[in-house]
Amino acid sequence: MKVEICKPLKLTPDEETKLAMHSFCNVFNVIITQLMLLQEVLHRKDSLNTSISLCWKILSTFSDAELAMASARNMNLYKDMILRDVNEALEGIEVEPSLKHIVDNSAENLRSIFEICDVRVKEFMARMDDSGDWKIFSTEYIADNLRQVLDVIAHNSQGRYGIVYRSDRQGTNDYLVTIDIRSVDGSTITFPAVFQDIFRDIVANARKYTLPGGKISASLIDDGKEISLIVSDTGRGIPADEIEKVVEFGTRGTNTSENETKGGGFGLTKAYYNCIKYGGRMWIDSEPNAGTTITIKIPRFGNK
Repeated sequence: MKVEICKPLKLTPDEETKLAMHSFCNVFNVIITQLMLLQEVLHRKDSLNTSISLCWKILSTFSDAELAMASARNMNLYKDMILRDVNEALEGIEVEPSLKHIVDNSAENLRSIFEICDVRVKEFMARMDDSGDWKIFSTEYIADNLRQVLDVIAHNSQGRYGIVYRSDRQGTNDYLVTIDIRSVDGSTITFPAVFQDIFRDIVANARKYTLPGGKISASLIDDGKEISLIVSDTGRGIPADEIEKVVEFGTRGTNTSENETKGGGFGLTKAYYNCIKYGGRMWIDSEPNAGTTITIKIPRFGNK
């Protein structure tokens, strides 16, 4: 069932700040999960509590504009504190051979996640300085940026699934992700910088709600008149009477499970909010157990 989302979106100032910090919310939820996993595997419940508490404190700042900006500026300091805490927790610990790969993977995941966080900080600060103006990006940069996130997600799964980009390499437990980024300008594409976040977030959501072995297609296309962002998956879909509701702040489909809701619950809110902001239109086409397609179209350079 294809629905154009047209409902008014009323957000508080705190909710608007959370939308701006959405990618950081996702990153720190993953960091907390990795730290708690390490804590459990190391059988040291008191270790890493400082870092876990710090992460929760950082997350709590993301609903206040001034505090959120301060957190973004201090992100390098927080990264160093957490990684130092992890290294200290691992010093002198004899890990069971059967668990060593989990510990090694978690430590490597944390480093990879912070690499992504470094990129997010640079993007966020640039957006704040430029007031959301349209920016020129290399099409290859956008594709590489998306693959970097997906590769970390796959590594973070501890071998439960893989993510591949060619059909001839897809195994039973692999997601096949096809990425298509095209522009009338050739090797560059111009669009509001925040749509980098939106593109990545929607693809990550598609992965989350699709079983391993499924397919995800991600397109970002400038045809000279409008920018089209289209993400399709073969996942569980959204119940028909809930399609328009999922853009509401903090609302998820009722067919999601508890262990899948570690993100902020407002990725589609952020997408719709910015779609409206840039004079665009948004559609959600979904069928339970058949998949979902999210389509966003905004006029090029905001020209209606």
